[in-house]
Order: sequence, then structure tokens, then C-alpha cells
Amino acid sequence: MNSYELSRSFTDWCFANPEKVKPIHYAIYFFAIEHCNRLGWKDKFGFPSQMVMEAIGVKNWRTYSNGLDELVEFGFIEMVEISKNQYSSNIIAIVKNTKAHTKALDKALSKHIQKHSTKHSQSTVSIDKQLNNITKNKEQEKEEHAHETFEPTIIFTSTEIENEEQRKFAPKENNYVLYPIEEIKTRLSEWEHELIENSCKVLNITRDEYQNGVDLFLYQEGEEGLKKDYTEVKKHFRSWLKRNLREIKTTKKQHDKSKLEQIINASEEAQPIIESYFKNRNNG
Repeated sequence: MNSYELSRSFTDWCFANPEKVKPIHYAIYFFAIEHCNRLGWKDKFGFPSQMVMEAIGVKNWRTYSNGLDELVEFGFIEMVEISKNQYSSNIIAIVKNTKAHTKALDKALSKHIQKHSTKHSQSTVSIDKQLNNITKNKEQEKEEHAHETFEPTIIFTSTEIENEEQRKFAPKENNYVLYPIEEIKTRLSEWEHELIENSCKVLNITRDEYQNGVDLFLYQEGEEGLKKDYTEVKKHFRSWLKRNLREIKTTKKQHDKSKLEQIINASEEAQPIIESYFKNRNNG
């Protein structure tokens, strides 16, 4: 006799007698099996009512007492000695009920498993749908709709977001995002609106002087000096701009002076032509 044989025999009997079985019967009987197992499978053992009720979660003594008596009536428990007072316990013995029919439950479980597995195997078969007199399955529909995908147009709300997005696709070297010198010039000259406005306001320079600073910065750094992360390039440019204000303005004045000299030289060269024109006109 072991717990498996006892539980199987009890379950077979319950399946064959559904009108008699109650949850209380399962609770008491299976606890009795567990208690007997822990006692080393004694032929008969004490079964204190208070302990059993606490273990199976039953509060009403009458419910427990009726369930135990019915198990004795069904032939699964033998009442060796009834408790005489509150200081003694019932003495019981577990009996293997050989009257339980096992075929009914085995046959029912076999049918259920077979039906369950058949239902699941059928559910994995793909279903063909009729559409415009052409039979298509799900795989064919996926292939046909695959070409309909398109890339959406992305509009960035700020240069910071755009920079962050472009960092994902720009060429990388030593974990840095590198831009070519033309890209850096465009960004510093046109796209970095906040940098441009703040630099002109704080450093008291014009837009042309700022642009001249960008050109001079790129010329001095060269391609090798700009081979670093764009964030570092922009940070370096800010500090460079502050340190080289005098050079930027001097270069700007020289640039303006050269333009003025070009205008004057052009005027001097054109003077003889103008005088000759008016002289010929007066003579005519």
C-alpha cells in the first residue's frame, strides 16, 4: 500500500460515484494519507479532530464530523476507536477500497486527451480565404503586401534632435561621429541658430564677423583637427571664438579694406575712359 495506490483508488471511486462525493471527503482523506505517511505507515494512528480541521481549513466541527463518518461508510477509513472526550482523539486506519472501478475514469481520460490533441492539431492548419475568385493563404497575402511599405518623411523640431538622429548613421571612428569639413561649415554657419545668436550677442560681433570666425576656425583646424565628435567640435569652436575675437575683427577689416581698394582701383582705371567719352561727346 502506498499513497499513489490509495489516491488512485479513491479518485476512481469518486468518478464512479459523483452524487456521493464532496470536497470535504477529498480534504480529510488526502490529509489522512499524508499523516499516515509521516508516521511511517502505521496500521492505525491517532487522528485529532482539531488538528485535521486546522490543516484542511474547516471551521465547522459538524461539517468535519459528517465528512469523516461518510468516509467510514464509503469504506476508505476504518474507525478503530472513537474519541471519548476532548482530551482524546479518534483512532483510525486507512483501508484500500477494492470496490472502486478504475476502467470508467481511465476511459474518460483517454477520450478527453485524444479529443484535446485532435482539436489542437486541427487548429494549426492554415485556412485559405476566398477573395475575388482567387484562393490565397496568409503567407501569399503577406508577400503581396510587403511592397506597400514606405519610409515616412522625418521632420526634426530642432538641430539638437537632428544631430542626435544623424549620429546614428554618420561614419564612426574610435566611437566618435565624424562629419566632413563642408558639413561642419554648413552646421556652424547656418543650422546652429542658437549658437549664432548667442555668440553675436555675448561677444558683440556682427553676423559677418561670426561667419568670418567660422572660416578662420576651419582653416586653422584643418581636416585633421576636425576629426572628432561634432559635439566636441562645436564646444571647441565656442571657446576658440572667445579667444580669437581680435584676430577675427582684424581679418574682417583687412577684408573690407581690400574690397575698398578694389573699388578705388577700378574707379581710377575707369577715369580715363569716362573723360575720353565726355570729350568725344562735346566735340561731336
